[in-house]
Amino acid sequence: MDADQLNARIEHPIVYPLTRCPACGSFDLAPVVEDVVPAVHFLCNECSRCWNVQLGAVHRVAPLACFGCPERARCERAYAADRPTPD
Repeated sequence: MDADQLNARIEHPIVYPLTRCPACGSFDLAPVVEDVVPAVHFLCNECSRCWNVQLGAVHRVAPLACFGCPERARCERAYAADRPTPD
């Protein structure tokens, strides 16, 4: 993350409780606000995994829990790839 990106993040109205993606280590996390439920999750633009930070813990977000999320299809593909079906 360069200085301009860091300054933009500092000035952004949403607080970033994560600095890196827990899965791939990328700094490219974007806040995703759901339309139906007032929640903010953090989507990694590198690996397409979505994270929720609550009470100091980080959890992977299951796409089925994201009602009205504009990035749900993208997250569903990444989530399915991480959970292959048994043969």
